[in-house]
Amino acid sequence: MLGEATAAIDRFDEQAEAYLRSVEGERCSIAEAGAITFSSHLAARSDVLLHRLVTHVALTGIAADLLGPDVRLY
Repeated sequence: MLGEATAAIDRFDEQAEAYLRSVEGERCSIAEAGAITFSSHLAARSDVLLHRLVTHVALTGIAADLLGPDVRLY
């Protein structure tokens, strides 16, 4: 599952990189072409795979242990 998730995230990062290269200065907020790619809302924008990953009991259990029961995904 992690390999598939990485491939899905890479596609979003490629789109973000292409966008950054198209704007003046190759920057947008904290994102910078060739340096920092920031792709937001991946679980909501992707197919079912990334949503399944971030809601998997192994990850939600760790998040709850570290942050408490009211964890939100951003």
